[in-house]
Amino acid sequence: MNAFSLFAIYFNFKFTYTYASGDRPQKAWLNYLVIAWVLVLLVLSLLLGDFTIIKVHAGIALLYCLVVFMKGMKRRKEKGSALIVYGILISFLSILVHTFHVMISIWFNHKDLAHVCMIITLILMYRGTLLNLRQMGVEENPRVI
Repeated sequence: MNAFSLFAIYFNFKFTYTYASGDRPQKAWLNYLVIAWVLVLLVLSLLLGDFTIIKVHAGIALLYCLVVFMKGMKRRKEKGSALIVYGILISFLSILVHTFHVMISIWFNHKDLAHVCMIITLILMYRGTLLNLRQMGVEENPRVI
């Protein structure tokens, strides 16, 4: 699961960086640096057997994403970016719930509650992305999206 979490962190960064770059050319070296860092984190998480390192770096990637989409929300008045920002804030909640073992009962523990937060996050971010694409004039095509 650590490897899948790291892939999610990478693609979160990649999407956000592509969005933030706009029409400007992207720096290839930065992409390679992030890939190298993700591989280092993968090895470290396998050696240490600890999920904490993944949570910390997920938080860093989400913080970067939050800043970028807050700028889009304020500067370009993108309604979709607002949904993405709300989704990111809820995803921070999932990190806190998991870290502090917040639970409703023994049958609905911190892992379950954190996953519910993640599901809400994914729904909000998906809807926000669709709204941003529509605002940019991109046709909704299920094969592309």
